[in-house]
Amino acid sequence: GVFVVWQDPRLANTNNDIYGQYIDNAGKLLWDTAGLPICTAQNQQLTPQLITDGRGGIVVVWSDQRAKVADGNIYAQRINAAGAIQWAKDGVLVCDYIGNQSVPNIVKGGGGYIIAWSDARKASNDRNIFAQSINNFGVLQWTYATAGGVPVCQAVGAQPINYTNSQNIKMLPDGSSGAFLIWDDGRNTITNVDIYAQRLTANGTVSSGWLPDGNVVCNAPYNQQSPGVVLDDSNNVIIAWEDQRDSTNNIYASKLSLDGSLVLPVHFVSLSTQTLSNTIRIAWAINNESLHSNYIIEHSNDGINFSKIGSIKSTGSNSYSFIDNSPNNGENYYRINVLDNLGNTYSSVVRQTLGTTPKMIISVFPNPIFNLLSMSFTNFSQGVYQIYLVNMNGRIVKHVNANIQSRTATANIVVGDLPAGSYFLRLKDSNGAVLTNKIIIKQ
Repeated sequence: GVFVVWQDPRLANTNNDIYGQYIDNAGKLLWDTAGLPICTAQNQQLTPQLITDGRGGIVVVWSDQRAKVADGNIYAQRINAAGAIQWAKDGVLVCDYIGNQSVPNIVKGGGGYIIAWSDARKASNDRNIFAQSINNFGVLQWTYATAGGVPVCQAVGAQPINYTNSQNIKMLPDGSSGAFLIWDDGRNTITNVDIYAQRLTANGTVSSGWLPDGNVVCNAPYNQQSPGVVLDDSNNVIIAWEDQRDSTNNIYASKLSLDGSLVLPVHFVSLSTQTLSNTIRIAWAINNESLHSNYIIEHSNDGINFSKIGSIKSTGSNSYSFIDNSPNNGENYYRINVLDNLGNTYSSVVRQTLGTTPKMIISVFPNPIFNLLSMSFTNFSQGVYQIYLVNMNGRIVKHVNANIQSRTATANIVVGDLPAGSYFLRLKDSNGAVLTNKIIIKQ
């Protein structure tokens, strides 16, 4: 079956409690039909997380404000399959250090379970990550609750960046009774969030090969946030995240080994292009280079279909460049394909224009319109454009995205449900710049 836990405001909106339920494979509720009360202490109990205890029951952790509303602590409880509470009523105290402790998560390890949380003991705007181990009898294994747990990361800024969501500190077992912890990290400011990871041993110490404040997984420009994690068959950690390095939202992934090193062959630090007379220079810098790498330079006319135009073997210098002696007159797209004994890795795509840029043309038809407004785009750069219809009062009445992937493209807006009258058709690029502002008549 399945176990479920939740925060529940049935007594008062300012007094969430923790309830749980056990449902069998046929959908039958095995505990109280209204849910089993796990913690009903005063004030708020928030963001519960759970793990099976390996004996048919569960262990639940949560952030608890019973002592002081603005100063949450971490509590835990174990419940067996019959719904019987195994530890002290309303839970065992895991950490009650000064400052607010929030968004705990839990994984098997240590003396039974490893619990980690975001901790504001230094300052409310300088949160760190601490951890504690608790055994099957509810006894803390690493330090006493008042000692505050062991440090996972004490860098400046917020760890994780969103300390109201338990899923922002991800945890996985490391196969040796220790744990991996992965989070998005604001040590470089909230506009340049990065992904970091840490490995704790079964004794609560930082594992060999790992830094005291965590190993960087990705520190590309701008924000990398909301990591998702999974283990491969060798207990390496595969991490994926939302990435805004090129001002749009993309998904990137990497892999960390048990010793804290990146398993992927290279990590691109930068990729740039430059026009030199009638040629284009492509330059890139990388980390974690293998001397067995081979860099394949690929070119495209449209940013979609690429072909090889040259290659360079790795020398250990970490910085490389290549000259394209036969670029297009107009737009050129480039990427680097890295080949080595671990597989291949692609860089991001960069665009460089040579000569005069063709004029962008947008055609709108028909006008006046009845049911369907059609648009055609010519000589537009690859990307996502925003199309708005705005009424004469300035209110947006229609909004669609035009995902342009080739030199010519089309888009449509259904307008049959709009009242007759005049509207502005407004087109913006991915940076918010207005490219056109036409008046459309709806009949």
